[in-house]
Amino acid sequence: MKAWAVIILGSLLLAATPGLCQHPNLSGLWERGESGNSVVYSVDHQDAVLKFSFKSSFQAGSLAGGLSGSGTYGIDGVERHTSAGNGRESWITVNWEGPTLIILRVMKDGYRVSVTREAWSLSEEGRTLTRTKRDITMDGVRESAETFHRRVVQ
Repeated sequence: MKAWAVIILGSLLLAATPGLCQHPNLSGLWERGESGNSVVYSVDHQDAVLKFSFKSSFQAGSLAGGLSGSGTYGIDGVERHTSAGNGRESWITVNWEGPTLIILRVMKDGYRVSVTREAWSLSEEGRTLTRTKRDITMDGVRESAETFHRRVVQ
């Protein structure tokens, strides 16, 4: 009876140990919105590196525009510091909390400081990516959530 207890306890400890559980692969083409008012993320997730690019577009009457960008994150819990010559600084830490990817960003621009926490989570069936975001600034706290659907490439 004691041997079974040791096996069960050992299994529970292994399952609860960070870094030993499987993390979802976030690779894919993720889309939110409709043509003309959309955001598309292209994500390449290989082990502890996540590369992404995004493109957003909007159209409101005769006004139209959009944004695009890209980035790379090392998913290892190490804080990375960047500094620009104009006084802007940022610190970014990316790690897993269970199956959720957490991106913590602290930005300093002169006397203004902001803290942003993003959480990326994949649905069980792997077709929906949810990105929740909390921005904390001198002006207050703003929370948002976006749901992206996996685009099937043909």
